[in-house]
Amino acid sequence: MILTRNLVLFTSVALIAALTLAPIGGDGVVEVSELGDVLEAFRESDKWFLLGFLLEAAANVLLFVPFGAALGLRDVSIGRTAGYGLALSAAVEGAQWLL
Repeated sequence: MILTRNLVLFTSVALIAALTLAPIGGDGVVEVSELGDVLEAFRESDKWFLLGFLLEAAANVLLFVPFGAALGLRDVSIGRTAGYGLALSAAVEGAQWLL
């Protein structure tokens, strides 16, 4: 059972790394959506921008669900799981910025 829990945790972290850190092409320009841009899109009803923003946010949340489930299998508390998720998310964002 311990091997299974370790394998699930490792696989979830590897999946996050593979899907977020692998280069997929592009011009190497970082695009940042500032909160002001999001609020302006809400005011102006820019549906395509909002849809893309919401889909990207939902995909990011869904990407971390297996990680949270893996920590749940290890009897990690919800608070610690949220903290570990936040730390992993920050690490991914930092690595993406550096790459």
